[in-house]
Amino acid sequence: MRNSTLAVSATNYATAGNGGQLTAEVAASASPDGKLLFLGHNTSDIVEAFRTNPDGTLVLPGSTVVSRLPLSLAPHPTLSIVYTVDLVRPASCNIQAIGYDSGTGAISLGASVPIATECRGLAVDPSGSYLVSAHILGSMVGIQVHALDGTGALTSSTSYPIAGAGRPDDVVFDPTGSFLYVGDLDNGIYA
Repeated sequence: MRNSTLAVSATNYATAGNGGQLTAEVAASASPDGKLLFLGHNTSDIVEAFRTNPDGTLVLPGSTVVSRLPLSLAPHPTLSIVYTVDLVRPASCNIQAIGYDSGTGAISLGASVPIATECRGLAVDPSGSYLVSAHILGSMVGIQVHALDGTGALTSSTSYPIAGAGRPDDVVFDPTGSFLYVGDLDNGIYA
């Protein structure tokens, strides 16, 4: 029988972003194997990786990379890649691939690919075949579906405007990859 008690630790870990303080705009995600925790700081324009110990404690940053306004982080389910939004003001947007080594915590910048404007949320489907981005403002309010090849590179993109959408901000797949949910800051959730 599974233990129904969740242990919560109040251990504080200094981060590289914003003088060691977390800010209101921080993206967080874990690698699929659970060995790394990624943090994106949009006020200091960096992404950093913490190694995780079996007891849940963190080993301070393995390394950091620069990414402009990393508002979302989406790890690939089978490759050592985490994708982030690279928001270039005033309106352009890229998807930035970041490679990582689960053993050392080292991260390095990979390809950066331009996509539709004002991207916020990212999600990779459980098969690793598609990356979806949510676009909150600009010429395309809705989502883009980006095909991924076997190396995790974006190969093509298709835009899907959402009629009547307010501000689509985030996307998430169900565990089977059969359903995509789009969070809208004004109108709830689209399924």
